[in-house]
Amino acid sequence: MPSSILLYCLCFLLIYIFSTPSTAKIHSNETDCLALLAIKSRLRDPLGVTSSWNNSVPLCLWTSFSCGLRHERVTDLDLRNQSIGGTIPNNLSHCSNLVEFSANRNNLHGAIPEKIDNLLKLEVLEFGENHLTGQLPTSIGNLSAFLHLNVGSNGLSGTIPYSLGQLKELNLSYLDENNISGGGAEQRKGGVCSGAGGRVRYVAVEDKWICGEDLWRRSMVKSCCDCLV
Repeated sequence: MPSSILLYCLCFLLIYIFSTPSTAKIHSNETDCLALLAIKSRLRDPLGVTSSWNNSVPLCLWTSFSCGLRHERVTDLDLRNQSIGGTIPNNLSHCSNLVEFSANRNNLHGAIPEKIDNLLKLEVLEFGENHLTGQLPTSIGNLSAFLHLNVGSNGLSGTIPYSLGQLKELNLSYLDENNISGGGAEQRKGGVCSGAGGRVRYVAVEDKWICGEDLWRRSMVKSCCDCLV
């Protein structure tokens, strides 16, 4: 009798262990689903790229993005060159597992959401060749995993946020063809600079390359070439 009770308890424990992640996965999946549906409602999609984004199709079978194999969360959203218009809603921040978001060469307008810093796993953000306005959000400096930023060829204004210079992993930033200034930092056209460990770090602003060290700690160097290692 005791052995039967022990076996029953063991079976119950195994069922609980294997069913709990599924429940969490469904809940997480639903968060991404609701966020993407909210994004879809704000977009003009003449090519029907987001037509599969509806409740009748499982999330990871929707087009234009990839899901992680383990948690089935959205990790890669690719809307490049799809004639998509509209604004970028704050709901994007609910896709907390997003690693790459590319939406170059579209008709997006409005500002980049300040809440984008909720995407703590984000490594690549591309909004180049759109019609975005406003300033780069200072909250972008909270994206510690950030590697690549492209917001070139928009209508952005203001100065480069100081917080952008605190992103130690950031390799490449395209900010050119906007109304963004380098905040008075020395500029050198065509310069490419390397930071610590030989990692390439440079920023393009109005057809000029600004060295990362020169841009945010200009008192330590005299020109972009001084950053070369």
